[in-house]
Amino acid sequence: MSRPSRMESARRRVRITRYAIGVVAAGALAGGAVVARATHPGTHGQHSTSAQAAIPSESGSLQAAAGGSSSSVSPAPAASQPVVQSSGS
Repeated sequence: MSRPSRMESARRRVRITRYAIGVVAAGALAGGAVVARATHPGTHGQHSTSAQAAIPSESGSLQAAAGGSSSSVSPAPAASQPVVQSSGS
């Protein structure tokens, strides 16, 4: 049995190195995706109570400013169409 040439062994090492780099890169990408999902504030919708508690208290203060709990706040009627201004060219 003959020993592989230096070129063949070099090609084998390059192939193994490329495979290892691909596995490490895929693992790093997956790990980054897990970390990004875990730290994103939108993924904690049911676990976050402080943001949900702020919404009713603001609407309660709006109702109190409107004159009681039975009244509702509606948007003001639009008197005219909005005007779009451009700077020209």
